[in-house]
Amino acid sequence: MKERLLICDCSPGLGKLILRRFVSMGIAADCCRGSIASIHRALSAKKYTCILVFAFFPDEKILSLLKDAADSGMTAFAGLYSSSVSDHNEFRRQGAALTFSLPCSLVSLCKSILIRAGSRNTLLSQMEIFLEGTGMPRKLKGFGCLADISVLCLESPERLWGGIMGIYEETAGKLSVNAAQVERAVRNLGDHAAQNGAISRLTEGRLSDRPNNTELICAVCDGFTRR
Repeated sequence: MKERLLICDCSPGLGKLILRRFVSMGIAADCCRGSIASIHRALSAKKYTCILVFAFFPDEKILSLLKDAADSGMTAFAGLYSSSVSDHNEFRRQGAALTFSLPCSLVSLCKSILIRAGSRNTLLSQMEIFLEGTGMPRKLKGFGCLADISVLCLESPERLWGGIMGIYEETAGKLSVNAAQVERAVRNLGDHAAQNGAISRLTEGRLSDRPNNTELICAVCDGFTRR
């Protein structure tokens, strides 16, 4: 079944921000108000595989909701406005697959949820989050190309040994463009990544000049596997 996440917060500053991030990564998600009644109405209206709730302390109603969700097969996540170990442990005992303290990095939050949600698109989504975390600009066409190419190379590292033209062509077919456009898009992304420091962050300072495409892809794959 395709993953569908219910975010139990509809505020622009948190819930809707998370919603936009997941939707942009191809993960179906909805927001609802954080009240128990609103959550139950939302759960009864659609079939969700994951639920994300927010709490200030181990409220009995929220804990009961999490337990029911976990018992029904949903993957439950809880964001706590508390760093208390006992509070976090209580949510985990009631079925939360993951708890995290707020405020926290949106990139880290989405990455952690994706890993535990078991999405079929997890590897590509993780790669996109990783690239964005280094400062690679998502708005550039090369961002999606680099993410897709890097996943192909992680799945079959030998693809890099004989050159990358075949990888360009495979990626181009998925994006309905040609191989030359993919090559240029990745090269343009590499230019921007060198200028904004993303290359230096990606390689932990070992490389700061603009890399060629092969160097960039290898650096991404290396950084992703070592993260």
